[in-house]
Amino acid sequence: MMLSLAGFIVGVILAGDDGQLLASREQVDDATPEETPLAQSPSIPREDVAGSDISGLSRYPGSVRIEYIREDQGSMIWTETEYLTDAGLSQVREFYRDSFRSEDWSVNDVGFAQNAWVFFIVKDEREVFVEIRPRGDIVEVDIEQTEPKEEAPEGNTGGGDGNRDNADDQPNQQSQPEPAPE
Repeated sequence: MMLSLAGFIVGVILAGDDGQLLASREQVDDATPEETPLAQSPSIPREDVAGSDISGLSRYPGSVRIEYIREDQGSMIWTETEYLTDAGLSQVREFYRDSFRSEDWSVNDVGFAQNAWVFFIVKDEREVFVEIRPRGDIVEVDIEQTEPKEEAPEGNTGGGDGNRDNADDQPNQQSQPEPAPE
């Protein structure tokens, strides 16, 4: 009973006499995508930045890669690629939906919020988020992938590139002494 009364009093104090806190929350919830300002329209560079595309996932034709990040995160590799194109949002969305089907990706979730389409797709042990968003007159495609790190080949104890051809490069094999009889 005392806890309920304390909660009521705190609520009245936070809301004030005019219920302004409640009104501000309702205004945020009622905001429509048309009221959300779009980010400035960046210019599209002529050439891709260094990096590579996500294996097995086509990129929109004529798009330009503007970002590439690949990070080792323990047992996982995280990769992010970002592209810009002057195509329309619906064209880019349809291209990726068709690519997911033709390249055997499983679409596990789709969302649309603040004028952006977000797809969560899976193939084998790879998980990918694809976000397609307008930026003024152009479209930005942000792709983030996580995948398990490939295990080192048997007998490779690290340090090199895994391509050892010379026996002299192999780690020394030391014999262990035999345990003393009891």
